[in-house]
Amino acid sequence: MDTHCRSDLLDSISSVRLFVSLQVYDHQYKAVLDGVETDSVMEIDPGQRIEIFRMGNGSEEVLEVHDFKNGITGIRFAEHQRCYIRTQTRKLPTVAEVEAEDTELLVCLLPSAVCTSDS
Repeated sequence: MDTHCRSDLLDSISSVRLFVSLQVYDHQYKAVLDGVETDSVMEIDPGQRIEIFRMGNGSEEVLEVHDFKNGITGIRFAEHQRCYIRTQTRKLPTVAEVEAEDTELLVCLLPSAVCTSDS
């Protein structure tokens, strides 16, 4: 393989890696909004460090955005024409922290476990 082809191949592989690492993940779920079950979507953009939750649609849409890069959360209620913005943590938990918290929660849910608010 000549040097030019090898360089093009490496550039292509780098572009694919960049594209894959910037992939936006989405998950559809049901949420209860004002007592009514609605179709909802959660989008996670790890490259931008943003989570977006969309519940309902049109004039009944609720949009919630968590921007971990800038440390803000915004929630918009279309029906009430209201928008709330507040600061939030910029630190995302590590996988180990989440797993430890999940394990702690499972232990507390066991019938014989005694849990305090400190745990």
